[in-house]
Amino acid sequence: MRQAWLRARDNLWPVLQQAAAAVLSWWLARSVFDHHIPLFAPIATLVALNTPVGGRGTNAVRVLSGVVAGVVVGQLAFRFLGHDALSVGVAVLCALLVALLIDGERITMAQAAVGAVISVASGQQAGVDRVLDALLGAGVALVFSQLLFPPHPLALLRRAESATLEGLGRALALTARALGESEEDREAR
Repeated sequence: MRQAWLRARDNLWPVLQQAAAAVLSWWLARSVFDHHIPLFAPIATLVALNTPVGGRGTNAVRVLSGVVAGVVVGQLAFRFLGHDALSVGVAVLCALLVALLIDGERITMAQAAVGAVISVASGQQAGVDRVLDALLGAGVALVFSQLLFPPHPLALLRRAESATLEGLGRALALTARALGESEEDREAR
């Protein structure tokens, strides 16, 4: 239970940032793009910001590139194949292959596949809305991650140093314990 509280405490600030960014994305999608159900903009923001602090900007670009790839492929599949199960399968396969060509990252691939499914299943306007929402969501994520709350390189290095030293400490403790055991102790295990 203590670990859970420590995890919550250590991640409270990034979680608050995600919540505020989702609210801003929702509001902008509703006010600027006049979406009655502004679903995808806050989702894109949350997915983009759902990574360690140093990788949030890159993640936002990956979300956007995956969505654009998926929607383009999905729109082509919808136009030439219709919107049945086979069209979805072809669109997802092609979107995943395009995402592999872009960067091969799982987040890009997932967003491409989802964009393709939504485009084939919902038609042309849904794809356009999805791209606008992804653009808005990724933009808000970039504002939060690069302008309002940029990563602090020294803090990132200290966090990596701490994790490395903790791992080394555990390894040295295990080694010391193993060296201190007698042959009979090791055989008993």
